[in-house]
Amino acid sequence: KVVEESDMMADFELYDYNDKPHHLNEFVGTGKYTILEFSGLGCGPCHAAKPFLEKFYKDNKDRFEMITI
Repeated sequence: KVVEESDMMADFELYDYNDKPHHLNEFVGTGKYTILEFSGLGCGPCHAAKPFLEKFYKDNKDRFEMITI
């Protein structure tokens, strides 16, 4: 099945920098879009995009939640 816009996302466990577990379903029903941003420590383009993504989130955090994996 092709994933379509507004389809429910599959839930899985994520850990924050403090090793606290979180689930994607914590963000469902908040009235915000959830952006999953995949990044790597050794990825040059990922590091280049970071300032743009930080500004985007700061300017739009009332409408979006951003999770970096």
